[in-house]
Amino acid sequence: MKGFLKYVSLILLTVVTLAYLADWLYTATFEKAPARNKFQYILAMQPHEIDNVFLGSSRTANHIVSSEFSRITGESAVNLGIEGAVFEDNLLELKLLLDRKVRIKTVYLQVDYLFEKQGVSNIANSAALPFIRNGVVKSHLQSKLPDFKAAYYLPFYRYLSADYAIGFREFFFSAVGKKNRIDFSDGFEAKPGNEKLSPLELPKTISDSNATLLEFEKICKARDIKLVLFCAPLCSQTQNLDYVKKLKSKLPGLRDYSAALPDSLFFNCGHLNEKGAYEFTEKLALDSEN
Repeated sequence: MKGFLKYVSLILLTVVTLAYLADWLYTATFEKAPARNKFQYILAMQPHEIDNVFLGSSRTANHIVSSEFSRITGESAVNLGIEGAVFEDNLLELKLLLDRKVRIKTVYLQVDYLFEKQGVSNIANSAALPFIRNGVVKSHLQSKLPDFKAAYYLPFYRYLSADYAIGFREFFFSAVGKKNRIDFSDGFEAKPGNEKLSPLELPKTISDSNATLLEFEKICKARDIKLVLFCAPLCSQTQNLDYVKKLKSKLPGLRDYSAALPDSLFFNCGHLNEKGAYEFTEKLALDSEN
């Protein structure tokens, strides 16, 4: 019996030791590797000034051509939209930018059905998990990530739970220095061509408020940052489009571009193609000058 217990204890000790070693190796690699996602890009920033920062989901990442916005306005711009992101993920981006001593003149925040989303997303926040011991990341996720304690205290847990985003494949690419195809200094992610426009359904009802959006407003006011809320274009087949009108009643300053472009400029019902992105960016840039 003693021999069996000793054998089991040895196995457990080996597993725990390997978990700690793997956790250390993955974390060190993600911290030192060239940026392969926008959280890494922000964490590598040095103090500087950016005139315009765009935050949102793929409906920002695929829609804002920062270089075109800069060409028209003469101001610097960066697109930090992340596929699958919700307000909480974008708020973490803003907090990290400010922690990195990045001075921001204007934040453009995508507001649409995201107004109904609470908490962090599974996709976007996973990219921040390797940096969970960063003070800003820890503070932000502590009350919002359901399995925060496990992610923080159990070795290698966060890499197993978010294998789809920070698992072996991403670790390997980071270790060998494989660059992302996206130029993070611009941040635009183009969608060429057109798919069949399947209808997108907006919510039928609207929440009274969104606590994360209120926190955005509070931080921007305290830092003297102009906050611009915008709704990106949607195709004509979108259902419950009156939801945007309800948003406008809640947020009078919302810039509504939901019906700004024809269907020919859409990749799918919720995302513009590359040509559409350039046209939308031009509209947004010209409006910013008024």
